[in-house]
Amino acid sequence: VGRAVRHVLVASSEDAGPPRKWFLGNDRTPALEANPIIRKLWNLRFDPEQGKDIEASTKTSSIHPEEIKREKVPPSVLIKTPSQSRVEVEYQFRRDALLRKRYLNPFGYMRFGTLLEDMDALAGTVAYLHCDDDDPDTVPAVLVTASVDRIELRKKLELNRNIILTAAVGWVGTSSMDIRIGIHPEGEDPTQSILAANFTFVARDPRTGTAVPVNRLEPQTAFEK
Repeated sequence: VGRAVRHVLVASSEDAGPPRKWFLGNDRTPALEANPIIRKLWNLRFDPEQGKDIEASTKTSSIHPEEIKREKVPPSVLIKTPSQSRVEVEYQFRRDALLRKRYLNPFGYMRFGTLLEDMDALAGTVAYLHCDDDDPDTVPAVLVTASVDRIELRKKLELNRNIILTAAVGWVGTSSMDIRIGIHPEGEDPTQSILAANFTFVARDPRTGTAVPVNRLEPQTAFEK
C-alpha cells in the first residue's frame, strides 16, 4: 500500500491503561475497549483542538437530531491523495513481551481474531481521515463497513520480529471506498505483503441515512495508480 505514510502509530502494552468507554447506537449502550492500538486509532479520528467527535461516525449516529440541524452540511467533495489518510501501525513485538503475549495464539503465531479487530479499526480510521474536510462544524458522514474482501494470508505471522500494518485508500466510488491493508515484517519490502485485505466502506448522511458523496482520490505514485 505504498510508503509515503502520514500517520505512524506504535503499538505498546504501556498504552493499554484502563478500558475506554464509548457508546453504541441511539440507546447509548456503553461498550468498553482496552486494546492499546484500537485506542490510538480511535484517538486519531478526534482532534481535540477542533472538537470534531468521532462518535458521529459510528454505524448509528449518536448526535441528537436537533443538534444535527444546527451543524453545517458537508461541502462539495475535495480531492485527496492516498498519503493524506495513510496510517501505519508498528507492532514492537521483539522488545515488548506483554504486547507479544496479547497477540500470541496457543500455537505460537499471531492471534488472527485480535489482528482482525485492529484491521477493522485501522480501515475505519483511514476512511474517516479521507472523508474529513478539516472543518469542525461539518457533521461527519456515518461510515459503515459494507464488506471485507479477499483476506489473503500468504504465510503464518510469527511474533519473533516486529510487524508493520499499513492501510490506505485504494479506490473511491461515488459514496463508497476501498481501504487496502497490508502487513509486512519490519525491514522487508512493504509492497510484498504477507497478508493483504480490502475493506469496503459506504458513507451515509447521519440525518437521513441516504448515500453521501465521498472525497475524490488522486493517486500520486506508480504503485498507488
